[in-house]
Amino acid sequence: MTTPARHSERCRDCKVRVRQFLEAIYGKCTLNHRFIWPTHLRSYVGTPVHDQLESVAAAIEAHRGYRIGQFVRASSLAPCDYWVPEPGFVMEFDESQHFTALRSAALGAYGDDLPLGFLSTRWIELCQRHNASDNDPPYRDEQRAWYDTLRDVVPIIHGCLPTVRVYARDLAWCALDPTLASDREHFAEIAFRHATLAQPT
Repeated sequence: MTTPARHSERCRDCKVRVRQFLEAIYGKCTLNHRFIWPTHLRSYVGTPVHDQLESVAAAIEAHRGYRIGQFVRASSLAPCDYWVPEPGFVMEFDESQHFTALRSAALGAYGDDLPLGFLSTRWIELCQRHNASDNDPPYRDEQRAWYDTLRDVVPIIHGCLPTVRVYARDLAWCALDPTLASDREHFAEIAFRHATLAQPT
């Protein structure tokens, strides 16, 4: 099943349906769960991901010249889209505004040894396809790319499985029925196709 051309990626029912599928598969899912994870690069000095985050920060800063101190405005990350406590992973539901040149630059700086629950090369391709931009405030693309990076990287150092990302336009998610085994299987095939550690057993 593919997303109908007129189906909105901002469909509220789709986001609810994703939560229902996660609950049907894993038993529990929290929407908009907040972890108190800091946003500033200096907070990750001495952690296993500091060097990668430093590389990403440099790639973002080089793109348009905004410094990390300019676009990191919050002290901690906003709530994640979905949190599945067992086996323990974050899922993000990415709409087109996330696919920017800045996000592409950030993903390109990740390195090959960073575990991810999605295919970074596909996300880069989606960035090239959408080439979204939001200049309100002027550094909004830098800010979003950095916060998305933290959602990908930081959970790993807290013992979580790699963050899973789903593309809003991959399916008309609301058209699936979480009570049907065939639809649960189809959901898992799409949502977890590059997230082997997060697939249900």
